Amino acid sequence: MNEQKLLEHKIDTLVAGNEKVEKRMEKIEKVNEAVLKISMSVELMAQQIKEMNIRYNDHIQRLYEKIEKQGESNAKTIEAQSKRIDELEKKPAKRWETVSAQVIGIIIAAVIGFVLASIGLK
Repeated sequence: MNEQKLLEHKIDTLVAGNEKVEKRMEKIEKVNEAVLKISMSVELMAQQIKEMNIRYNDHIQRLYEKIEKQGESNAKTIEAQSKRIDELEKKPAKRWETVSAQVIGIIIAAVIGFVLASIGLK
């Protein structure tokens, strides 16, 4: 009988130990499920980030192209405006040259007229 009690005690101990192991296994399974969900979420987020990067990189590239075209357009406009400004700045100089030439011509004509008048009057 003593042996039977000893065996019963060992069986009870094993059963109790088995129950503890089963509870631990349940907890581990729950943790594994949570880790799996997190892993899947991280994988999904990584894919979404990759897609966003592709989309935004394309968008940024198009913006750079637009900026480059606008820069070229601005350069052409500035060049055209510079030419117009140069022409406008030259107009007063041309007028002054014309006026100066006319004044010099009048002075020369007056001198010639004076010389001719002086010769003709004597």
